[in-house]
Amino acid sequence: MPENFDAFGEVLPARGVKDAEASRMSSVVLRRTGQIIFWALVVAIVSARVFYFTGPVFQSGNAQTTKTEAAR
Repeated sequence: MPENFDAFGEVLPARGVKDAEASRMSSVVLRRTGQIIFWALVVAIVSARVFYFTGPVFQSGNAQTTKTEAAR
């Protein structure tokens, strides 16, 4: 196994398999957390837009009444 050196020429300690596995696991956890936060924000924003822009057209049961209200 070759030795690794830092910027000042000091020998770096060898990283074991356990360190690499822990690093990979934390990367997976961070990626999943980021995905969950992203999709939660997408759902929240889309839901807010739907509730905000839902007008009386969608709440009215009679299409003829809606047409006459729009003509006024």
